[in-house]
Amino acid sequence: MVIRALILVVGLALSTVSADAQTGTGEGYADNPYIGTWMEDTQRTTYGPGQKPPLLNIHRWEPWDGNGMKASILTVDAGGMQRRSMYFLKFDGNWYPVIDEDRRDAIRSRRIDAFTFENQSRRDGKGGDGPAGRHVFSKDGQTMTLVDANGRAGRVYKKLF
Repeated sequence: MVIRALILVVGLALSTVSADAQTGTGEGYADNPYIGTWMEDTQRTTYGPGQKPPLLNIHRWEPWDGNGMKASILTVDAGGMQRRSMYFLKFDGNWYPVIDEDRRDAIRSRRIDAFTFENQSRRDGKGGDGPAGRHVFSKDGQTMTLVDANGRAGRVYKKLF
């Protein structure tokens, strides 16, 4: 049952992204290394004590509001529980909403260089007390690594398209 649901979810995610890519939706689509669909590479990801690799973890980045991005996240954990969340960001230091997450309700970002940006999260209006870290993209545009606030690499994603 879980495998069937997983196949359905991946199929829907891929068909939606494929349609957007074919129509060239969004400004700067081809020039932005972040834009695309990324799937967690459980073989290369470092998990903490007691953490189990998810069945599926997909991040989809798409253009939003001119120079911003919208991130849609779909996770199916090892037990088959599905979670979806979404957030919006621009590299201007302002807070933007996070939707459907328990640990944060707003995020702000700043670009470090062409292949790196960092986030800071907050919950209930308290800035900086939520998860923080960096998204580091490989020069070939095929790998995204999430690095925590202490500089430790954690989750690794490969670009699907």
